[in-house]
Amino acid sequence: IILAKLGNHTALNADNMIVGTILGASSLGFYSRAYSLLMAPVSAIYMILDKLFFSYMSRKQNDLKFLTSLYVSLNTLNFIIFFPFMLVGYFYAEEMIVFLLGSKWIDAAIPFKILLISLPFRSAYRISDILLRSLGKVYLRAVVQWIYAIIIIIGGIIGANFGIEGVATSVSVAIFI
Repeated sequence: IILAKLGNHTALNADNMIVGTILGASSLGFYSRAYSLLMAPVSAIYMILDKLFFSYMSRKQNDLKFLTSLYVSLNTLNFIIFFPFMLVGYFYAEEMIVFLLGSKWIDAAIPFKILLISLPFRSAYRISDILLRSLGKVYLRAVVQWIYAIIIIIGGIIGANFGIEGVATSVSVAIFI
């Protein structure tokens, strides 16, 4: 569990460290605002799903057919909820940024659009995490978290050559993987 948490912490902070170190404080401000705006709905829904389904899935851990069905249903619901938000957000990113953050944050719009593409998959990743924990697959979860962290680090360093858009793209690719 500690290894998984360390991997997750590394993955969640590596992109910010890369942006701040390589691209500077201004870029970090725009990138972190775009990321925070993206993660607000995911985090809110994940907290609810975790509270509702972790203990329930844990009690049903021996019924893999049921868990498979529940997992598919949750991910279907996930895509039904987040895919429209992704589309609307993508086409109206500039307006959303100006409305929610103000016009001085408009440079966050492009990384926000890039990160939005991964939104349904980001939430699906969280659902998978609940399932792995409920099945007691702590070592597999740790491996997944560290693979994710390594991809974020390598991709972020490469992506930084293309600005915050490159880092946002590498983070989105890591989520897809």
